Formats: sequence, C-alpha cells, structure tokens
Amino acid sequence: MGGYKQIKDEDEYNMVLEENEYVFVIYSATWCGPCRSFKTMLNEEYSSYPHPIVVVDVDELEELAIGISGLPTMVGFHNKDEFVRTEGFDRPKLKKIFDNLVEDSCST
Repeated sequence: MGGYKQIKDEDEYNMVLEENEYVFVIYSATWCGPCRSFKTMLNEEYSSYPHPIVVVDVDELEELAIGISGLPTMVGFHNKDEFVRTEGFDRPKLKKIFDNLVEDSCST
C-alpha cells in the first residue's frame, strides 16, 4: 500500500477523520515536484506508520482544499481538530513531526 492512502472523495475523507484519533492529510497535486518528493518519503520511510496518512489531490477535490495556499501542505488532526500545519517539503521538519507523535503516543 505504501506510506499513504489517496483520498477519492469527501465521504472517504470525513470517514478517515471520524474513525481515527490522529490523521495526517497531505494536500498535493500531480504536477507538484515537492509533492512527489513528499510521497516518495512516505512510501520509503512510513509504510508501516501507526497513524493514517492520506493524500488529497487539490485539483480533483477542490472542495477539500479550502484554506490551502501552498503545496504540499500537511495538516495533522487530533480528534478532528488541527494541531499542526506545515507548507513545503522540509524532510527533517516533517520527520520530526511524524516521529515525535509516535513517541508521544507510545509513552501515554
């Protein structure tokens, strides 16, 4: 499957947020080079990540991209509330966010 799941529609998006305590949403586009790099990182390093990582193609699902001004944008949700947002592909910063959440959730 890889390190992420591509969201097909708004119902699937809402279901993922509803059913999971933590979710990372990557807002992306097929034409975006940094977005492709982000997806490669997810496939290589996060194929067994314990929290869902989903990708929303902003060209296909414009209605889910409200408030997104740059690509890629990653938004982390905890119980459907946003707790982190980052724009661009900064590998060390993204790894820190992903890895810290695993450490925090394993220590509680």
